[in-house]
Amino acid sequence: MLQRRIVELIPDAGVFEEAVQMAFQARHTLADCLYLAAAKRINAPLITADGPMRDRGTRAYGNISILGGVTSN
Repeated sequence: MLQRRIVELIPDAGVFEEAVQMAFQARHTLADCLYLAAAKRINAPLITADGPMRDRGTRAYGNISILGGVTSN
């Protein structure tokens, strides 16, 4: 999958530091903010079923959407 570029690895250099900053800015968990930092790094939307992550994460990265069909979390 890597050779066919179906999956691409993102180097951790810089992603961790940015995730830490995002966690403080969003007042959200570092684990979730690692996803935010990776999405931001590749300029991709982040789709989540976690309402609080979407609400808080938007403070640090605006391109977050809630998964369709999710009513509460």
